[in-house]
Amino acid sequence: CKWSGKLGPKKTEGDRQAPEGIYIVNPSQMNPASHYYLSFNIGYPNAYDRSFGYTGSNLMVHGACSSAGCYSMTDESAGQIFALARDSFRGGQTSFQIQALPFRMTAENLARHRDDPSMPFWRMLKVGSDQFDLTLRPPKVDVCDHKYVFGADAPGATFNASAPCPSYTVAPALATALANKLAADDLAFQAASTRLDDEVKAAAAHAAEVAAEQQAAAAQQAAQ
Repeated sequence: CKWSGKLGPKKTEGDRQAPEGIYIVNPSQMNPASHYYLSFNIGYPNAYDRSFGYTGSNLMVHGACSSAGCYSMTDESAGQIFALARDSFRGGQTSFQIQALPFRMTAENLARHRDDPSMPFWRMLKVGSDQFDLTLRPPKVDVCDHKYVFGADAPGATFNASAPCPSYTVAPALATALANKLAADDLAFQAASTRLDDEVKAAAAHAAEVAAEQQAAAAQQAAQ
């Protein structure tokens, strides 16, 4: 319904940015007594955010369609999400994952924002989004070396958000599927970028042509 700020991750308490990243919600984060109908805390800052010193608190998904850094829904939508989460916990699920993404991670959308300084961060998140699209399951998420890693298999290893990543592997079938999707998406990204660049050039040329015609018309009128 509403969010605040602009595209890109939240970094500082009070910046009115809505967080971007992968977050985990457990039962203690649910708030049925919210001033905004129903709400739950998304868990910002997570390990990734803390590794960069990002600050913020009480970042929620809630109703009332009003936001100062939260993800605000209509009361009806907030009620549906809250009920699904509540019933999953009642059924024995211990947590659920939130993928807070700036947009659907399509080649077209990435191309439209290709010059944004957050692009490296978004491409990192896209790996997790791609895993979800391929498996239809929330990806396993770890954080090390100040970055998200997805689907990592590292028996006995510990992941530390601020330390170098331990040796890990990704299931071969998943790694192959991800590589194939990445290659296809990169081709689509390049094609979309070229098309969008051509559209910008064409629009600029048209604007210059219109401006020249207007200038010529004004000069002709002045000469009469």
